[in-house]
Amino acid sequence: WKPVDRVHQSPFNQQPGRWLILADQRGYGAALAARLEAHGAEWQLYTRPSEGVDVGFFQQILAKQSGKLRGVVFLWGVDAQEIAPTVVPDVALQVSSDLLSLVQAVLQRDQLPRLWLITQQAAGPEATQLQQAPLWGIGRTLHWEQPELDCTCVDLSGAVSAQALFDEIWMADGENQIVLRGEERRVARLVRHREPVQSPPVLDPQGSYLVTGGLGGLGLQTARWLVERGARRIILAGRHGVATEAARSTIQTLVEAGARVEGVEAD
Repeated sequence: WKPVDRVHQSPFNQQPGRWLILADQRGYGAALAARLEAHGAEWQLYTRPSEGVDVGFFQQILAKQSGKLRGVVFLWGVDAQEIAPTVVPDVALQVSSDLLSLVQAVLQRDQLPRLWLITQQAAGPEATQLQQAPLWGIGRTLHWEQPELDCTCVDLSGAVSAQALFDEIWMADGENQIVLRGEERRVARLVRHREPVQSPPVLDPQGSYLVTGGLGGLGLQTARWLVERGARRIILAGRHGVATEAARSTIQTLVEAGARVEGVEAD
């Protein structure tokens, strides 16, 4: 996750159209609506009904949107917090099902809005809300399979203000995976993995090294590795003792290399 500043100008905020806000109970959706209205934008807000939703529910509310629909902001996942671990799978299934029903209904429109998925502490290195994490999986999939939705995932921390969320949406750019942590904005980046430089282990030639399962193929290879790096006393423990020609041959080779090797029968 790379810190990246937000743009100061965005062609997205000049586009016409209404906003559909599927609002949370924590106040982000209502605050977002107020800020959109202050900037001259029209909106409709819905909270999740207690009886649940299906594709038909979203078809009905989308049918009420006259003219162009500019953006749909899905905040229902934000309410899925502070729950018992035993119900995490059920809650994850519920919010995922709600989102998929929404997507199915939206894709039936002639003009498609931009889709925003808002979560809280569900992505990034500080993620703690496992039940919201599937929304990011769906969002990343939509980015590739339904690019016309321009699906954008935004994850909030508890310290993020409603103003910061509004700024992220109103001043949208080409980023589609964003985490907001206090005043910092981070975006997803692929980087080349670099193996950490590790010092080789230091073996004590005066010490003894016990290899359990040491008389099988992997154990004998481990014994060679130890001797090559300075070990001089090796104890190879195996269920059947030194019972194979491979074990006898390897032990002889290690002895010739200067090591004391003992094979013992142990389980």
